[in-house]
Amino acid sequence: MALICSNAYALPNTEKKKEERAEFITQIDPKSEIKVIEVDTIKDLDNPKSLEDKFSYAYSYLLYLSTLSQNLDINAEYYAKGAIDAAEGKALFNEQEIVEIIQEMQQQMLNRAQKLQQIEADNNLEKAEEFLVENAKNKEVFETGSGLQYRVIREGLGKPPTVEDRVVVQYQIYTQDEVLLLKSDGAKNFELDSLVPGFIEGIELMNAGAKYRFFVHPRLAYGMEGTNDIPPNSLLIFDVELKQILNDPISLAI
Repeated sequence: MALICSNAYALPNTEKKKEERAEFITQIDPKSEIKVIEVDTIKDLDNPKSLEDKFSYAYSYLLYLSTLSQNLDINAEYYAKGAIDAAEGKALFNEQEIVEIIQEMQQQMLNRAQKLQQIEADNNLEKAEEFLVENAKNKEVFETGSGLQYRVIREGLGKPPTVEDRVVVQYQIYTQDEVLLLKSDGAKNFELDSLVPGFIEGIELMNAGAKYRFFVHPRLAYGMEGTNDIPPNSLLIFDVELKQILNDPISLAI
């Protein structure tokens, strides 16, 4: 943007306009002392004084950083121009074009995210299967037909629960590198069929009072989708203590 200052002519500050500026000055008077001052009304703003101006700057600053954190490709100058044009009630694009541009960018972002997720998922699955092959060599580790691996830390008493039972458990969930992801805040009461397949199968092997460590293949855990806390195709390690089977009188007496 340009400002005309006193006896000076301000012209657009772009590389493409250099020849136009030179021709313009020559046409006015080649011998004159006319000065061309190039001014950017945004970049050359003084520090804000009023609360309104300070807030306007601070809000824009945070909004731009937030946008960058979403891995969007943003041109800061057009970002600022969009705000100014909106304030002045004008636009470079009509409403339908703006909607289409946003939708195209959203689709591009989705495609990019899906590609990155697939790469991460493939890498995690490869690591998980390599880990399980090595882990199966441990004499203390057993493996079920589904591929669930487990190690008995402490045996319990009574019969194991079924998928229809409600159980009280205490657990910790780790990555295959044994980084803690989640843990129960004390004992938790669950309907067994509400859990991931590996957790259900594992608890059905236990008696009340038992404590097991499970090595859960991604397909028996959260799979390709993962969760907010768990990356896609992650192998998980569950440390589980079965406190009670709520409808088992022997379990309740322990």
